[in-house]
Order: sequence, then structure tokens, then C-alpha cells
Amino acid sequence: MKLPDNAPQIDQPNPSDCLEEVNGLLQEKEAIIAKKDQLIEAQQKRIAILEEYLRLERYRRLGPSSEKNTAQGELFDEAEQLVQQAEEETEGEPGTPEDKPKPKKRGGRKPL
Repeated sequence: MKLPDNAPQIDQPNPSDCLEEVNGLLQEKEAIIAKKDQLIEAQQKRIAILEEYLRLERYRRLGPSSEKNTAQGELFDEAEQLVQQAEEETEGEPGTPEDKPKPKKRGGRKPL
């Protein structure tokens, strides 16, 4: 089959031209990837700095220096306090009036 004379001519691409074009595209993509890698690295450093700042702020806000009452640490020593009270009671002399219970008044109606 023969093409008409007025048909446009399609040139076959030169293999060396195609190779140069592909190499150019690869270099562009590698440059873009390198820029994105730098951006990712910078963002990771910024994230690490912000996380450290957040940790320090939490420590400043909630750390031990934020407690106003110095005796606040003793609030939850109930068990130790009970043990100390029991020891103090057993150490007292048995003949002291503190150990003898006071006689209780019986309840009832008051006389008219």
C-alpha cells in the first residue's frame, strides 16, 4: 500500500535524541526528589524541636515547682499516719487516764 503524495511525512525519532530526552527528565526528577528530601529533613528537625518545647512546657506547667502547698505531698500518706498513730497509742503508759474510757451517760428521756 502506497501513501498519497500529499500525506504528511512522519520522521522516525532518532534513538540518541530519545535517550537525551529521557536523561533530561530523569535529572529533573532527581533534582525534585533531592529538594523534597531536604524539605522533609528540615520538617523533621522542626517537629523534634516543637516536641521538645511541648515536653518542657508540660513539665513547667505540671512539674513539682507548680505545686503551691509544700505539705501537698503528705496528702496521701494516710496509711503511714495510721501506723504512726497506732504506734503512739501502744507506746503510752497503760495506767494513764487517756487509756481508760469515760463512762457514757445513758440516753433517755429527761425528767419532767
